Amino acid sequence: MSLLNENHKRNLVSTFQEIDRILTQAVEQLEERECPSPLQAVIPDADGVLISIAENWLEDTRATMRSILEENSIPLPQPDVSAVWNLRVSMVQATNYADNLRPQQMKQYGPLAPTSAAALEAISRRLRTQMESMLQLLDASHVSDRDGR
Repeated sequence: MSLLNENHKRNLVSTFQEIDRILTQAVEQLEERECPSPLQAVIPDADGVLISIAENWLEDTRATMRSILEENSIPLPQPDVSAVWNLRVSMVQATNYADNLRPQQMKQYGPLAPTSAAALEAISRRLRTQMESMLQLLDASHVSDRDGR
């Protein structure tokens, strides 16, 4: 029997979810030999042995967290977020980041020459256009899903 109240249990689950998220991301980055992103910050310098050890260690860590939840009579959380919805939210966030590149926002970092302001506006617009096109695709996909098409 667990001596934890419901608030403790919820915090334990959310902490485990965050631990799993960051460790999963770190282990996945070990494996990325050629990341397509030009902005990748991680150098893929792990060898196959370390990757295998890290993957096994991650599974052991997950098993430990699962065991702790079971010992405390805490049910495993079920997925409750749509992957499409998650992509949509990420697209909205990315659009907001692109908005931060607009001259009005960038002036907070110092004065801008008119040509720099125009260039930043064009950069922001270009990125926002890309994000908005994907959002439109998601919206159209969502309508098709509801209509059963």
